[in-house]
Amino acid sequence: MTPSPSKQITDEVTSWPGVEAGPGRRGEFAFRIGRKEIGHLHGDHAAHFSFPKQVWAELREQGRITEHPVFPGRQGPAARRIAGEEDVRDVIALLRLNYDRAANGGGVRGLTASPGHPLPFARDLEIRSFRLEREPGDVLVYGAPQLPGEAPFARWYLNHAHEAMFPPQADP
Repeated sequence: MTPSPSKQITDEVTSWPGVEAGPGRRGEFAFRIGRKEIGHLHGDHAAHFSFPKQVWAELREQGRITEHPVFPGRQGPAARRIAGEEDVRDVIALLRLNYDRAANGGGVRGLTASPGHPLPFARDLEIRSFRLEREPGDVLVYGAPQLPGEAPFARWYLNHAHEAMFPPQADP
């Protein structure tokens, strides 16, 4: 038996690094990278997103999205009905558009983020590491318990002493 559309979408989207899924604030099932929502589902029948205006206009012209029912006439908020397998595939592709933008620092090529990790001294704040891919070798920016992607890194940029995560040094 084929899994439901929401299960198919959730299984794929939550396999992407850093994506967390769960109930949203208004009864929807949201997909997030940190605090950034990349889209959400309303059961097996509809998906909602938000895109930059130019991207929204292109997607609308292609017939891939419609206006969001709560924000008629506004560019940015978007909706997509889920009626079959083609819709499931396109909802995943639309979520991937937002994922790539969110995971890549809002559009910085080669920049990916690790999943968020609560700070031990401020549990309501999260820490992330970032990988900047570049030809001479990748750079790690900011140290967190979970790194974005596989090592090695050519350079590490750590801007706080605690990021180095070195063991305490014994007094001489």
